[in-house]
Amino acid sequence: ATEGSERGRGREGERERGNESGSKRGTERETDEMLDNHSTTALVTGGVLTLMSAVYLSVAVGTGHWFEYGRARGGHGPPRDNATLPPSPDDFESGLADELGQTRALAAFEGRLGLWERCICLPQNSHWFKPQPHAEHRTTCARSTLDDQFAWKYVEIGNHNSHVDLLRTYLSRSQFILPLLSLALMLLGVGIGLCSCSCRSLRPIVAMGAFHLLAGFSTLACVLCFAVNLEILHSRVSPSLPAPLSGAYGWSFGLATVSVPLQVMAGTLYIWAGQRQRMEYLRVQAYRLS
Repeated sequence: ATEGSERGRGREGERERGNESGSKRGTERETDEMLDNHSTTALVTGGVLTLMSAVYLSVAVGTGHWFEYGRARGGHGPPRDNATLPPSPDDFESGLADELGQTRALAAFEGRLGLWERCICLPQNSHWFKPQPHAEHRTTCARSTLDDQFAWKYVEIGNHNSHVDLLRTYLSRSQFILPLLSLALMLLGVGIGLCSCSCRSLRPIVAMGAFHLLAGFSTLACVLCFAVNLEILHSRVSPSLPAPLSGAYGWSFGLATVSVPLQVMAGTLYIWAGQRQRMEYLRVQAYRLS
């Protein structure tokens, strides 16, 4: 009888230990499933945001609608005074016109300004300096070279004998470099994400999120540099123009601005997914040890 009772107690103990181990394995599976679901949702959402921001920023960099000039208030067409007459279309298109002449042409012919090019709208069947009111128009564009992007800016616009304006010089260079840097950081972050997927680990995702945050800050700095540089240019050119400047920021500028929060949100989701994976892993390990 004594041996039977001991055997019964042993079977009950084994049964309890089996139930405990089964419940522990079930809890671990539930934890892993919750981890996979939350992390996968964050990664998929971050991937969609990354793709959208990359497309928006690429289109913004490749198009020339960052600022669009309107018709100058106070008259139609360019002025006839030689002191304020814009350069000829040939000089504008070939890049022979200086910065002051280009700005005058943009203001007179309802031009548009981008990071790489400047375009003006010219009358097609009349003289450029004496346009007809209802003449058809054609678009003439001038692309900026690397030398133009890194050229020195001067305090007096168009006067190379004046002092160098370091603020506008570095603003112009930054608005050209920063969007390319942002795209490079996003590409590097995506490469790290692909490596983490091949290694079946979410730990490198934190670095991927950090690169996306840096890309967002670079894009924001590019937008601010462009806006500040343009405001300084307009404030110095306006006194030499016959009419006040008018215009508005274009859709390319809007796409670059919209890509900033998309990059920041994508980076935040990647960092959250990586940190969540680490915390859940530590919690599971602590549960197993207990």
